[in-house]
Amino acid sequence: MEIKAKIKAKKDGTPEQSGSAGVNVGDNLAGAVEIAGEAVVYSIYKAQAVIAAQAQIRRYLTANLSDVDIADKMAAWKPGIVTRSRKDPVTKATEIFNDLDPAGQKALIARLKEQMKGK
Repeated sequence: MEIKAKIKAKKDGTPEQSGSAGVNVGDNLAGAVEIAGEAVVYSIYKAQAVIAAQAQIRRYLTANLSDVDIADKMAAWKPGIVTRSRKDPVTKATEIFNDLDPAGQKALIARLKEQMKGK
């Protein structure tokens, strides 16, 4: 499997860097166990299951579910196939804007208005 990684450019002028390498992670569970061993495969599974469960709990918290409702839903929760979806840029920008205090919101609006003058 070809694994790619990237480091974004830094403000200090360090350029973006990227690289890739072929890594044998196995084609299935048996292959992964053969390569890394049962303990390693389980350790990685457990760590990722905890992260997935935390993400699900955060979604329930965002939906204002009670602790009891969250506990009930999580009792039936099982980790599944991971699918990642990206938020559209407007949604991301809106969420960031909403996290700013009123002064930050005003400053951002002023900056955006200034940027739009030339367009």
